[in-house]
Amino acid sequence: MAFVVRLQNMKPWFTTALPAFALLTSCASTTDGAKGINKREMHALEENYYWKSGYSPPQFAKGDLERLMDRSADPTLDGEYAEGQASSVAVALATVGDEHFASTLATRSEEAQSAVIGDVSYMWRHYNLRYPMTQAIASSIQQGEQGSGGQPATRSESK
Repeated sequence: MAFVVRLQNMKPWFTTALPAFALLTSCASTTDGAKGINKREMHALEENYYWKSGYSPPQFAKGDLERLMDRSADPTLDGEYAEGQASSVAVALATVGDEHFASTLATRSEEAQSAVIGDVSYMWRHYNLRYPMTQAIASSIQQGEQGSGGQPATRSESK
């Protein structure tokens, strides 16, 4: 089951479909990459990922995070729909923490991994947030693409 969520600070007509999830009251952490959204992550999410500090972070049921990551590889995503997807993935990283996010990402297809890294790499490149396990996957992908002459996925670089 999917919910259609209107992202409040986007154009009024924009909605995005998100997997069904239960909401938590609040879950904050003090370090980047820990489970829960800390103040530095909150700043990045509010500034670039259409998040509001009053929102309740999502809780992902079995399979929800996997489906969210796989959706990033959908070649039909473009424009504001792609931005909505990137926002959902970035919130997921901050919410579930680096360890859970990276271990799930490691099980996804190369296409999904590359797309997800494109969605979230702005968080460490621009905001200096640290997600060592997820960043290690990004480095591995980048090394593989450089070795094959390909270019890394950079869908979120237009932010």
